[in-house]
Amino acid sequence: MSLPPKDLAETALRLRNSNPEGWDQFVVSFAAYTDHAVLDVTAAGSDNVLVLQGQARQCLHLLRVFRECDKQKPKPPVPQ
Repeated sequence: MSLPPKDLAETALRLRNSNPEGWDQFVVSFAAYTDHAVLDVTAAGSDNVLVLQGQARQCLHLLRVFRECDKQKPKPPVPQ
């Protein structure tokens, strides 16, 4: 099962709204985790640099979703 990015952002927004302080702590922790994932790429050997690069890119994408979950574009009106 895969969750569309829009649904992930909506879920993140609900979590943020239910516990703003906890959410902020989570985002700070995830940002630190992401920093380590990015740094790990620079120390990687040639045998796994691409795997670690993919993981770092995924972390960066998720961090952006988490930081911008309240800035999502409004849904277009449904035609009637």
